[in-house]
Amino acid sequence: MEFDDQGEKMNLRRGNLRTIVLVLVVVVVVAILTVLHLTRLPTPYRDPKSGVVWNFPSAQSSLKDRFIRWFIPSWNRDVGHRSIHDVNRLITALDIYWEKFGEYPTGNNKMIVKKLEGDNPSKEVIIVFHEHCISQNRELNDMWGTPYLIRIVPRKEMEIRSAGRDKNFGTEDDDFIIAPLNR
Repeated sequence: MEFDDQGEKMNLRRGNLRTIVLVLVVVVVVAILTVLHLTRLPTPYRDPKSGVVWNFPSAQSSLKDRFIRWFIPSWNRDVGHRSIHDVNRLITALDIYWEKFGEYPTGNNKMIVKKLEGDNPSKEVIIVFHEHCISQNRELNDMWGTPYLIRIVPRKEMEIRSAGRDKNFGTEDDDFIIAPLNR
C-alpha cells in the first residue's frame, strides 16, 4: 500500500473519488433521461413529405400522468390509442372506398358510415365498426362518446376530428388529422 506524507492511504482516496464521480454521472444521466421522457412532443405535426397534419394530444399525456406511469406502468396506458386506432381504420376504409368507386364518400358522419357499411353502389360492406364506436344514430364516436367530425373536400383534403376529452370542438385537446387528397 502507498502512503502519503501524513501516512494516509492514497489508494483509498482515489477509489472514493472515482466512486463519487461515477455516482454523480449516473444521477445526472438518469435525470436527463427522465426529463426527456416526461416532456411532450410538439403538436400539431406536419409531415413535410405528405403534407399530412396530425394532432393527438390524447395519445400524449400530461407530465403528471407520465410521472405516475413511470412508477405504475398499468396506469392509464391506453389513453388516446383508441382515437389513433379508430382514425387509422376509418382512413383505410375511406381509401378502399375510393379504390372501388373512384371517389370518397361524401356527407356527414352518419352518411359516410352508412356508405362504408354497405349503402353504396355495389352494396358492399367496406368496414364493420365495433358497436362501442357507433352511437344509436349510427355515427362513429370517439372514445368519449362524441361523434367524429368527418370532412372530405374532393381533390383537396380530408379532415377527421375528435372533440377530445372536453367534448368541445376547437379546443386544444382535439385529436385530428388533416390529409391532402391528390386524387
